Amino acid sequence: MCEVSNGPVGGARMHEQLKLVLSAFQMMIINAAVYFAYVNDLFDTSGVIQSREYWEKRVNGMLDQILRYAK
Repeated sequence: MCEVSNGPVGGARMHEQLKLVLSAFQMMIINAAVYFAYVNDLFDTSGVIQSREYWEKRVNGMLDQILRYAK
């Protein structure tokens, strides 16, 4: 799951609440998450994401967990 927020937490509170709802429907929960905090500062003036390597590592970790569950 990816969450975006203009605040410091990056949607983490919403993520935790949504996990409770999804588990009530007996859905498989993916624990890996990427929280994009301060979204207004996330991109440069050209629209390119800042700290690309950092975010690629986080997103790839989440996708790896999804693939493990899918297999």
